[in-house]
Amino acid sequence: MQIDTTPLDVLVILEDGVSGRPELTIAVDVATRTICAAVLRPAGTKAVDASLLLVEILAPEPLRPGWPEALALSATLIPHARLLDIDARLEQAAAKPVIVPETIGIDHGKVFVSDVFIAACRSLGVSVQPSRPATPTDKAIVERTFSSINTLFCQHVSGYGVLQGSTDRPPHTIRHREYPHDPWRRHDGPQTHRAQPAAWKAPPEPFGPGGALGCVQGSSRSPRT
Repeated sequence: MQIDTTPLDVLVILEDGVSGRPELTIAVDVATRTICAAVLRPAGTKAVDASLLLVEILAPEPLRPGWPEALALSATLIPHARLLDIDARLEQAAAKPVIVPETIGIDHGKVFVSDVFIAACRSLGVSVQPSRPATPTDKAIVERTFSSINTLFCQHVSGYGVLQGSTDRPPHTIRHREYPHDPWRRHDGPQTHRAQPAAWKAPPEPFGPGGALGCVQGSSRSPRT
C-alpha cells in the first residue's frame, strides 16, 4: 500500500471563509489500485489525519443515504452473505475492500515520518517503507492516482475553472466538496477511466451525519488482474 498527500486542482472556500486549494491524502492498494482511504483537509495536513487513514482502511464504510444500491457491497461479486458472520457491519456497507496492509510506502514528508504516524503503524503491525529521497517513481502508483483524480474528477467540479481563469461556477465550501468525490471514487475512480462525477449530486445537508469525508472507498467492480 502507498500513501501520500497532494493539493487538489480545485479552489474551495475554507472554514475561515478564505478560498484555497484543499489537500487530499489517500492510501492506495498496490495490488488492486483501489483508493482504500482518503481524507480531505485545508492546507496543512497533520499526522493525526494520516493516522486516521490507517483506522479507516480496516473498517467497513456504511452506505450513505442517497447513494445508489450499485455502490453497496452486496452488489459486488464478493460473497457478501458469508461475510456477515465475520462482521455484521458489512450488511449495510458500501462496496470497498477491508484490507490489513503489511507494508505502507511513504515519502519523507513530515506527516508520514512523524512519531504519531509511525507509532500508529506499529500499533497495527504495519511496517513502513520510506521511498528514496527525490524519487517519486518509488511511489508511482499513488502519484499516478493523484494525476487521475486531478483530471478525471477535478475538471468536472466547481472551483476547477477558477484556477483555469474561468468563473462560470463558483467554488463550494470544503465540506460540500467532500460529497461528489466520495461516490466517484467508489464507482468510477482512477481504475475505470470513465468517471462522470458531474452526475453525482451533493446531499442537501452538508453538515449532516454523512457530512464528513468517507475515508474508505473501493470499487463496485472486480479488481484488475
